[in-house]
Amino acid sequence: MDPTTLHEWLPRVQRNLSRCQADYITAARRLMYMVKAVDLTLESLYTGPALERAVWRYEALWYPLLAAVAQHPSKQHPELHWVHHAFATKVDEIRSKNFSRGGLWLSMEDLVPPLDIAWVWYVHRINPTAYAADLAQYAREGHAPTVVFMRDAAATTLDTAFKFSNGEDAQSKPTRRLWDIVYPFESFMPKYLLSHSYEQELLTKRQHITSYTNEINRAAFRSVLNYDLVHAARLQKAFVYQIVDEHQPENAEIFETTPYLDRAYHRYLQFLLLHDRAPGTFLVPMNDINIMWHMHLAATREYQHDTHVLIGRALEHDSIAVEGMRKKSVDEMEAKIAATADGPTELSEMEDEERADLLDKRRRGVAVRETKVLWEALYGAKPRYDLPDTCYRGEPPGERGGFYEMFEKVNGTTKDISWHETLLRMLLAMMVFAAGCMVLAWSFWRTMRTHGMFLVGLPAGLCVMGLGVYIFLAIPISRPLSSTSRYWLEKSYKQMHNPLPPYLISTSKKSL
Repeated sequence: MDPTTLHEWLPRVQRNLSRCQADYITAARRLMYMVKAVDLTLESLYTGPALERAVWRYEALWYPLLAAVAQHPSKQHPELHWVHHAFATKVDEIRSKNFSRGGLWLSMEDLVPPLDIAWVWYVHRINPTAYAADLAQYAREGHAPTVVFMRDAAATTLDTAFKFSNGEDAQSKPTRRLWDIVYPFESFMPKYLLSHSYEQELLTKRQHITSYTNEINRAAFRSVLNYDLVHAARLQKAFVYQIVDEHQPENAEIFETTPYLDRAYHRYLQFLLLHDRAPGTFLVPMNDINIMWHMHLAATREYQHDTHVLIGRALEHDSIAVEGMRKKSVDEMEAKIAATADGPTELSEMEDEERADLLDKRRRGVAVRETKVLWEALYGAKPRYDLPDTCYRGEPPGERGGFYEMFEKVNGTTKDISWHETLLRMLLAMMVFAAGCMVLAWSFWRTMRTHGMFLVGLPAGLCVMGLGVYIFLAIPISRPLSSTSRYWLEKSYKQMHNPLPPYLISTSKKSL
């Protein structure tokens, strides 16, 4: 496809999409904010008991809430009938309790999940085949009236796909109020994601009989979802690592800039067309394309519509299957290298992790080269497919995706305190500062009256004032675990008005 044809094709394609380009770019930025917030939780949501509990909360608590809100009481559904009587009773309970407290009925757009549920929900949605199959299985098990009803209830848009809350912001107030009524035994936002460990949270729960009974019921809970959400969530740690550089915090926002995402948006549309021209071929997306792809996958309504309009089918995406292919390719490549004369010498001098990393990069290099050949055959050698700022950075070295360490390095804290404690610390700082001002004023007045006898009180007053300022500045910055946190809103506003960094502009020009 020559540049002129491509230039004419892209605007024509965009006119058929569900939303305008700016909406997709804004959603991509919100996606990056959400996955970075997941990286900041106290207990990791990539593995461990916090993730396992999040999966349980997602299926056992969030799905019934979705179904209850989706079946609006003012609408009559004579064709819908609940197969599972217990679940029907639960839905009616949610609806009746919502009205009994005098609240207006929630719409699907009003629902804002807590961060851990939003994370598991996102991980589930980016595998569209498994997501649809699990929703169908959920309905067939009698937990929803029909498959179509459940799929509509669990569908998301660009506006709702990346909402998340820590339970303290205004956007989650209606959802949190309904949650507290229906699930009084379970916190909307678990404390082990904010301030203390999972073991402490479990110990606190066991001191309350209702919560402890819920823990027993959770142990007997039988999941009907077939997709391995725990494994899939662990694999998403690498995705977070690609959009964060903890060693260079000043360059960490290049992936959120509008020019970068503009280019990623157009390259993603070209990537979809490439899939249409090479069906059945395993194509490796570059980092910028992968960001837009994940964003599009998470917005299920737009993804289904847009992919069918563009290529006539929904493009498959399965992180677990790709990971299996990667390991198989690495094993095959290791066998080939070991069979060569210089292979054993090269690999024997490396540690196991270094060898695995080398083989992984080689495998990805081979796969990217195959995709690059197809890309250049369709679009030409310029612009390049493997631009320098879109390449794979490797697997994350630690237990997190990298933003946790970067946030700690920039803000100097990883603690999170409640607003009550923050207010008390602020009042203490103000009182100490006021006391210092009083000591300073009294010392100055007495010094003037006694001709220098109380001069020592002046530095003492200044020291007390400095102590008050120190207490105020030492208040830990709350981690932004809500999509309406000021931290994310300020970053979004900044990216809307800041131009692309000069070093990225020069890189792009050189590459193109």
